[in-house]
Amino acid sequence: MKRKLALAALTALPLLALPAAASPGDGVQWFAGDGRFCGDVCRARNMSPVVSGIHVPGGRQTNDQFTVCATDMNGYRPGYNLKPNWAKACWVGYGGKEVAAPNYLCACE
Repeated sequence: MKRKLALAALTALPLLALPAAASPGDGVQWFAGDGRFCGDVCRARNMSPVVSGIHVPGGRQTNDQFTVCATDMNGYRPGYNLKPNWAKACWVGYGGKEVAAPNYLCACE
C-alpha cells in the first residue's frame, strides 16, 4: 500500500516529455539505470539521486529512499526505484496497475 501511495505522489507530476531534456539550471540529469538502484547510479557519477521520500512500511521508519526514475511507456512516466526489494526496476502506474519497467532512467542532481 505504501508503494502505491508513493507512486500516486509521483504520478501527480506532469508526464515528462523527454527525461534527458531537464530544464536549464535545475541541476537534474538522467542516466540509464541498467537494473541498478538509482542511488548507486548517481553516486557513481559523483551526484545524488533525486529522492521523493522515505519508505515507511506499516509506520516503521527505515532509511530506504524512494529515488525518482522514469520509463518510456507511450511517453515518459515518472516512477520510483527503492532499495533493497524494488531496486532493479522503475515502478510506474500504467494501464491501471503498478508495473516494473526494466528499462529506465534515474534522476540525479
